[in-house]
Amino acid sequence: MSTSTTAAAAAGSAISAAKPKTTFWHKVETALKKIFGSTSWEQTAIAVLTYAGPLLVTLVTVAGGGSAGAIVAAAVTAAKSDLGVAAAIVSGATGTPAASDVALFVNAMNSIKANLQGLLSAAEVKNSGKQAEITSIVNTIVDEIDACVAHAPAAA
Repeated sequence: MSTSTTAAAAAGSAISAAKPKTTFWHKVETALKKIFGSTSWEQTAIAVLTYAGPLLVTLVTVAGGGSAGAIVAAAVTAAKSDLGVAAAIVSGATGTPAASDVALFVNAMNSIKANLQGLLSAAEVKNSGKQAEITSIVNTIVDEIDACVAHAPAAA
């Protein structure tokens, strides 16, 4: 096998290794859009929080007590509000957004990030394997939020 063939095979396997994760998230997004009838990720996320949030709060309250349920309820409410702000700004965006719109968008995204990180620190997960898994998911979401903020347009 030649060096170029080996390199091409290695590149192909690297692409194949990355593709299942992308395909998985695409399938999740497609399924949620079918269930909630939304065309934007912000509206899909708000719909999921609207319907799944109370269930999550109930489960956390039963498992962790009233104070844990209150923390999750506050985080779900804040996330819905922040996503609503982001969706409104994005849908009404023009070529060069006003400085106040950019600031609102960045603040909403940073608020979601802070709430996720706060939930993570308050979770008190005893199983180290599950803690690592949950931390990885939160970090992935935080990284995506950071990417959205980094690509926010410059204000007018």
